[in-house]
Parts: sequence; C-alpha cells; structure tokens
Amino acid sequence: MKAGIASNNLSGIRFGVLLNSVEAEAWQAEALNHLVSRGAVLDLAVMDATPFSKTPWVQKLWHYDYSRLLFNLYYRFLFRPKALQRVSVASLLSGAGVMHVVPVSKGISNYLPPDAVEAIRSRDLHFLLRFGFGIVKGDVLLAARHGVWSFHHGDEQLYRGSPPGLWEIMHGDPVTGVMLQRLTQRLDDGEVLHKGWFRTINRSWSDHLDQLLWGAADWPARCAAALSKGQTSGQPARSSAPLFRPPRNLTFAWLLLKMMVHRLTFHYSELFSAEDWNIALKMSNENDSSPVWFPKPSRHIFVADPFLVTIKGEEYIWFEEYDCRSGKGHIASVAVSQIASYPASKRVILSEPWHLSFPSPVTHDGEIFCIPEAFSSGQIRLYRFDESLDQLVFDTVLVDNFPGVDPMLWNDGERWWLFCTSKEAPSIHLFVFYSDDLRGPYHPHLLNPVKSDLRGSRPAGPLFFDQEKLIRPAQDCSIHYGRRVVLNHLLNLTPDTFLEKAAGYAEPDLSSRFGRGLHTYGKNRYTEVFDGKRFVFVSSVFRAKFALHFKRVFHHV
Repeated sequence: MKAGIASNNLSGIRFGVLLNSVEAEAWQAEALNHLVSRGAVLDLAVMDATPFSKTPWVQKLWHYDYSRLLFNLYYRFLFRPKALQRVSVASLLSGAGVMHVVPVSKGISNYLPPDAVEAIRSRDLHFLLRFGFGIVKGDVLLAARHGVWSFHHGDEQLYRGSPPGLWEIMHGDPVTGVMLQRLTQRLDDGEVLHKGWFRTINRSWSDHLDQLLWGAADWPARCAAALSKGQTSGQPARSSAPLFRPPRNLTFAWLLLKMMVHRLTFHYSELFSAEDWNIALKMSNENDSSPVWFPKPSRHIFVADPFLVTIKGEEYIWFEEYDCRSGKGHIASVAVSQIASYPASKRVILSEPWHLSFPSPVTHDGEIFCIPEAFSSGQIRLYRFDESLDQLVFDTVLVDNFPGVDPMLWNDGERWWLFCTSKEAPSIHLFVFYSDDLRGPYHPHLLNPVKSDLRGSRPAGPLFFDQEKLIRPAQDCSIHYGRRVVLNHLLNLTPDTFLEKAAGYAEPDLSSRFGRGLHTYGKNRYTEVFDGKRFVFVSSVFRAKFALHFKRVFHHV
C-alpha cells in the first residue's frame, strides 16, 4: 500500500499571504505549495505597493555603514543559498484576490491603512502568512480569525534580530531553533505555533540557512492541519534575548576563518576518524553489574542497534552487523548466553540487496515480526520470523514510497503506531503512521511531521512503561550523531494529536572504550542492552571517503 507523509486534509482552510511582489524566495514558494497542495485555498494576496525611491549614489556613499562592508560584500556577491533564490508564485496566486497596499511606516514598523484592514477582514480568512511588509503591527494582526503567522529562524530565547543562522555559528551553538509564531503587537514576542531545532552546520552559513528554511517550509501546513481540528493554542514567546545585527568587519572576518577551520576539521574527521560501534549487555536487576561488551572481530566490522527477543524461552539479541568494506549491513542474531563467543555464535537472519539496520521486533498473535530499517528500498517492510528456518522472511510492505529510518512499532491495545524519521533528514523530523491492523493499511498522522527536533525525534529503541509513564526512547544528536538517548514521556497520542517531553536520558558508558556515544537502548525485566561508539581510523572507510571526495572535486573541475 502507499501512504503519504502527510494527509491532504486542509480543504476547509482559507488563508492569505503578505508579499512584496509576485516573486518570492524559493522556500516561501515551497511553504505556499505545501498549503495549496494539501487542499487549503489561497484566497488573498496582499502586495506591498510602496513606491520605489532612488537614493543618489553620493548620498549612499556618505551614509554607508562601512563598519559592515565585509559582510555586505559577502552577502551580495558570494552568499548563494538555494532557498533564497527568487521564483515566481503567479501560478499559486492565479485564483486569489490581489490587493496592492501602501503601508504606513512608523519607526521600524509597518501599519496597513484601515480600509485595507477592513478589506482583509471581509475575506474571513483563517490566517495570514507574512512573507513581506517587514515588521507588521497594528489592526492587521487581528484581521484574520487566527492572526498573522510569521517565521523566526533562530531560537527566540537566545537570538533576536538578524541575520538568521549566522550567530549560532559564531557562538558555537550545537543546535539552532526555528519558530513559527502568531504575531502580537510586541516585537519578537508572539505566540509560538510550532518550534523545532536543527543541527548547526558550522562549516557553511549558506548550507545552514538552507537547512533551516527548507526544513521548516511545511510548518504552516502542519499548523493549518491542527487548526482544522480546532487546535489553536499557542504559548507566548516572552523573549528577553539580545537584539543582533549583521556583524562588523573584524567579527565577520573571524567568522569566515572559523567556518574554514570547521570545514577542514569536518573533512579530516570524515577521512581519518570513523565511527566504530559495539553492543553491551547489562543485568538490569543488578545495580553493581558491569556491562558485557561484544568481542570485536575486526575494525572493518561494527555491531549496533541491539534489540532483545525471546524465542522458545531463550533470550536473543537481534542487531545490525555492518561491514565497512562493502558499506552494507545485515541483521544478525546471537543468544545472550553466547555473547562471549561472538562472532562464531552469531547467525545472519536477514540479508537483502540493500542496507539493513535497526531490527525492531514486535510480537503479535503468538508470532514474532520485525521492521528493520531499509530506506534504500524506498519502503518500510514487515518481516515474520520463521522459527523452523531461524530466518526473517518478508511478509508485507507497511508504507510504500517512503524511505523510513529507524522504524518502530507499538500497539496501544486499539491501534498499531509506527514511528520513524526519513532519509531526507534522518535525525530531525519524526513521522507517525497508524493502523487498526499490524499489516495495515497505515495512515499518516494529521500533523506529520509531528516533531522537528534534532535533540529527540529519531527512534532509539522499543517503547516501554516506567512507573506508569509510557517512554519513547529517541536519539539526541545535538552535538554529534548518536550522542545519547533521550527518554521521552509520551503524553498524548491520537491520529490528530501528539505530545511528549523529555523525562530523562540514557548516557554513554564513559568507563568503556565505547563511551563516545549511544543511540539504541532497550530493556526488559532482567536485562538492559545498548550500544556505544568510539572514533578510530578504519582503512576501508578512508578509501571510500577519499574516493567520494575525489569524485566531488573532479565533478566541479
């Protein structure tokens, strides 16, 4: 069966957009397309008709802020994020009414004239999306039922002002926040409709800004979907963060140097410092017990993503076994009692032409099933464990045309829930699907992606109860991939709602050689199982990365 990432469910929503012209930035056009393609009606386009006034060049030179010359030159001639390219939105506006309005400027704010506000109010729109007119204040903020929606690309609790995504790199912040807000009369103090966090790409401001702009482009559609179900609440931002401006010359020169160093460090790490994962087992009912790690057969082989499975009364670990030389993993099994004799004691229970990992199991009607990660197949696939063959055999496709990453099933007694991320942003956006039957059909959650947070979206192991709290383990990739596991308390889950908050963390075993990270965690009454990583030089990884870099360089020559 096929299932979309998000439902086409906005047929009752009517909205307007504030624009400076019939051209918009590419990410803004994408945001409008997300709304319209899901059934929302773009009913009104309000265009800024402020007359263009040409300033004499002598006056420009006299008043120019030369303290920011280096930044301005870079921004005008070298800064080329794809998301900021200008594109026509005429086709999206073809069925909309168009108003040309000259705003009244008061200081740094723009106010729409009363007649324009009344004309907007008469359209009875659900909301206005601000992609023009600068800082908007006044009665227009109440002209639509649910106000004016606007993006702030930065964590409003830390950064206000401009430019977006730059100061996080300058200050070494590992993550960057993005907010969609309902504007109020107080600057940078609106009501938060949706907020998420992305890893700060500290080696390239252009790449980082592209990530922020494209990554949040579907949030208005997501919030409109919530609006269609009567979910209209927003929390006040109440920011007291300092107001930033474009950097001065010396500051920007220092930033360029920092990004160059970060880029060199990144490429050096890719070539000479590979992740090497291993698995540990610990008896959960013995507080003083030390973890038992798998023996390492070779630096070219790592094991990760462990899951506990009970078969005929004996406990096994299903896990990913990855060969760096082939760049491909398969699913293996080893009895808990035979860990010390790995790899001789392991058995490969599933191999496909594509890479496999994260073999999350579920039990249903007396049988054991598994949905390993198989994003290269473009599907989320269900396998059944055949005890007579001691193998996983293909059963059915749960979600087609979707490169799901780390899929995790859970049954609440009424429905089957499927959690995963996507290969396009494997650690940021959490998607949820649901079904009345294990084998489907699976339907996308109304709010997909239900969460956009590098610090706790990507599944990291089976859901479990802890003192009556339903816990969903997820990866915290804020500083680096597989930093640790956050234990999210799942508070509310229906086809239309999703809410969870961090309740604790599973940290890496710092006393071991593999204490640099942890990204899969599971436990039962007697046993805990988890993985850990270290960074080492692996010749096969070096050769593969070097060949890839050589091809990229050759391609650009």
